[in-house]
Amino acid sequence: MKWKHNLILIILLLAGVVVGSLLASATAGMPFLGWLSYGGRVGISTPEPMTWRFCRWPSGSSSKSTWPKLSASSPPSVCTRALPTSCEDFKMKLKQLTALLLVATLVLALPGCKKKENAPSSGGSAPSSGGSSVESDPDWPVRIGETDILAAPQKVISLSPGTTEMLFAMGLGSRVVGVSDYCDYPPAEVEKRHRCGTVLAPKTSQIQSQGADLVVTAARLTEQDLIWFQQQEIPVLVLERAESLQELQQNYLNLALALMGNVSGKNHGEGYWAELSGMLEEGAGYSNGTSPKAILLRQMGYGMATGETFEGSLLEELGFVNDAAAYTGWLYDRANVAALEPDVIFADVSISVDEVKKSVIYAPVAAVKNDKVTNVDFTVFERQSPRMFEALREMGRFGYE
Repeated sequence: MKWKHNLILIILLLAGVVVGSLLASATAGMPFLGWLSYGGRVGISTPEPMTWRFCRWPSGSSSKSTWPKLSASSPPSVCTRALPTSCEDFKMKLKQLTALLLVATLVLALPGCKKKENAPSSGGSAPSSGGSSVESDPDWPVRIGETDILAAPQKVISLSPGTTEMLFAMGLGSRVVGVSDYCDYPPAEVEKRHRCGTVLAPKTSQIQSQGADLVVTAARLTEQDLIWFQQQEIPVLVLERAESLQELQQNYLNLALALMGNVSGKNHGEGYWAELSGMLEEGAGYSNGTSPKAILLRQMGYGMATGETFEGSLLEELGFVNDAAAYTGWLYDRANVAALEPDVIFADVSISVDEVKKSVIYAPVAAVKNDKVTNVDFTVFERQSPRMFEALREMGRFGYE
């Protein structure tokens, strides 16, 4: 917008020069206004500038339609500067001056009028191309981080399994026209969509052929691919893996905002998150005031959710005491295996319950003795999809029943 302001300033300066020149020409030789024409001619000086004397009509003159002739010997009572030759000439000059002043006023007032015309009204409407006001859309455009989305996307490409699950679970799957090569849920829906590669290797020709107007992913694209999407004017929304429930809530809200707009998206996103958090609260509600120790076993042996992990914090959200909270990096210290005494074991589906029960590490613990070992699908935790909250609810039910 700065260049527009500069252009207006230049136009006004040029208009001032033109008006000034015309004004100087129009006032030349006029009584009391001729001073405006001084300097109108470069290099020509005017004798006694800004000095005026009133004229007396010669005695005996029968008509005042003609100004007295001037000469070098004229007495001081007569003007020493030439004046218009007739009253009609004076009137004509005055009319020209009035017209020029009106033109100058219009030129100077034009930018202000234009600014008022373009300014939105207090009611939130904006002027249309025909000059009439229309209500502005409160939903669009949307800005999420560095991503600008101008209108509701209708052809969405999801390059991450997690975002694909989120879109369909939130009731936005009808706008998805393409998915990644790894997307597998919901199976009946993803099989109907075009396969568009992966985050690290998107099939740009396929994406372009689908007329995509939004790309959603859970990881950042390469710089080269990102530049390509920018050149195609296809916005890219990155919903990176959350490290807390607050960040995860924002991811769901941002996805709703991107597809439904500022107002509608906010309402839908907050409503859907309330459903998800309700499942988590339901799972925690089975506790009856107890806080059993639990572990979330990803790999057989000592590979489990430690204290700094998001999964470890979810155990605590359910009301369990994470038995590996004192460790980091998804690894329990085997030197302290004697202190490992979980009451409940949640093991990935890649580890069978029987394998856990027969393990020399876990066979002696209370969880095995009390038959409190069950499987969970770690995929839902990796994707942070709505199915994760369903799993958390069932984990609470199993752990406290």
